[in-house]
Amino acid sequence: MEIADLKTIGELIADKISVEKIYCLNHADNNIYHLIIIIPASCGTKFTELEPFVRMVTNAKKDITYTFYQTGEIRAALKKGNLLFHLACIEANLLYNKKDSPDLPQSKAENLSEWKREANAQFEDGAAKAKTFLDGANFYSEKNDTGLTVFMLHQFIELMFRTLELALLAKEKKTHSITLHQALVTPLLPQLGVLFPADTPEEKEILKTLNNAYSAVRYEQNHQIDEAFIPTLFQRAYLLQKRAATIINELNTLLDIKIKDAEIFEKETMNDQPSVGTQVTESSLSHIIEPMNLKNDTDKPKESDIKTELQKVVAIIVEHLNPDQIYVFGRVKVQSSNAHVFNVKEHTEHMELHYDLLVISPLANPYGNNVQSLVNGIDGVTINLFVHNKEEVLKRLENRNRFFNTVIKYGNVVYLKTSLFDIANIPRVAKDDNRNHTVTHSARRMFRATAILKAVELVKDDVFEVTVSLLSQSLEQACLGLIYSFLGYSPNLHSLSHLLSICRIFWPENEDFFPIQTPYDKKLLAILSQSHSELRYGAGKIIDPDDLNEVYLRCETFVLCAEKVYLSTLTELDVEDYKAVK
Repeated sequence: MEIADLKTIGELIADKISVEKIYCLNHADNNIYHLIIIIPASCGTKFTELEPFVRMVTNAKKDITYTFYQTGEIRAALKKGNLLFHLACIEANLLYNKKDSPDLPQSKAENLSEWKREANAQFEDGAAKAKTFLDGANFYSEKNDTGLTVFMLHQFIELMFRTLELALLAKEKKTHSITLHQALVTPLLPQLGVLFPADTPEEKEILKTLNNAYSAVRYEQNHQIDEAFIPTLFQRAYLLQKRAATIINELNTLLDIKIKDAEIFEKETMNDQPSVGTQVTESSLSHIIEPMNLKNDTDKPKESDIKTELQKVVAIIVEHLNPDQIYVFGRVKVQSSNAHVFNVKEHTEHMELHYDLLVISPLANPYGNNVQSLVNGIDGVTINLFVHNKEEVLKRLENRNRFFNTVIKYGNVVYLKTSLFDIANIPRVAKDDNRNHTVTHSARRMFRATAILKAVELVKDDVFEVTVSLLSQSLEQACLGLIYSFLGYSPNLHSLSHLLSICRIFWPENEDFFPIQTPYDKKLLAILSQSHSELRYGAGKIIDPDDLNEVYLRCETFVLCAEKVYLSTLTELDVEDYKAVK
């Protein structure tokens, strides 16, 4: 197929559905073209509802396959080290690019090198572990134990797939189903999709035998295996082992080229002078949700140690909240310069600062002073404000709460009026220390979020004010579930803007799904935030149907993506329990 034909297909798809970018991979081995279709966060349509439009454009050709991804999902995967996406989502493979669509993040050579090293280490370790199961299959085959033979082959094949997933995608499918593992990697690695094709009755039975082996051998009495399938399963297992090694070798070759290109680009960029047109952005991000060394034993809350920008923040908080102590437990600094020979404006320098602050204050209603808005009015400075009184904090410390133990023990004290805590005797509390409680509490919140979202379907076309109120509650519950899961923190302020800001600490991509920057974004958030009082006390305020539809799409996208983010933190057993209860 000619590149012009593929570009036409990309443009036709973009005419039918909302698309940001489309990349095309040509798998020369089987002459298959695979489209990576990136959907913007604002598109709330389910992927299954988009598929008919793509099939119509491609005439359902078997040599064209496709996968949909949310833009936030792709960006997060690239930042996490998904090597297949780094090799696939490049300019040479770009079929369609929406006007003004931001570029995908490009990684530095040192990051690519580190991810390559980690991928090879993961593969070597995983492949070695998998081989023990293959050896076990041969052992039980010699003893004519068909059940354990197939069980060992299943474990070998599952572990090989999961090893490849971790090495190449920086994530793994937490399932025992070989069918699902194969479906995950086949679009990008089609040479693995033909191992268990399931395209004939016999192939379907072979795959069924393999998938059933994991549970059947352990729980069923006298489980019977068709011995005729065993030679085929061994042949496929050895073929998977061989192809996996080939994939890693080919990956290393491609990565070496990409790393070399990145090094050359970085060297050329460093040699360029700002006067000929460059924009440089430097950012640093640190949080101590898991303890980081933000302070050392010699740190003192001296005025001279506090930067000018932070002094302004502290001064406002002291004036309005009369605090006993103020801790900084997270900071973001973004510094940029812009100079260009074609820019008539003078050379500019700009710095943005963000702080996450725990304030211990005796005030009964500390958030009533709107201190966060006052601070956010300082040019280039924003904060997340967590305000609690001394009694609350002492109780949380006594109960070994992960958030408060971590912040008090490892945070930077930037204001101290009264000494309240014996830091040396505060124990470190890791996430797994209260795991059962954390999982139960967070899962309950996520259950509520998704259940409320389903309830919206019953009323969204009839009772607008009820719809918005339910969407607000669903969004709130999803945020609360994530925050407790990642931070071990239960907010005492349930403002949606506050909850979304907290979520950005551990899930910065959430703003791709529910942005709050533009005036229109803020208008939609205000509609949600005011929905409870409007429902209780309002007299039927009219909501624009277009606004309602956009609010619904954003909330649905956010909640469903939040659930995926939450499930990614669980063990396989926890995920199975969650889905069973749900």
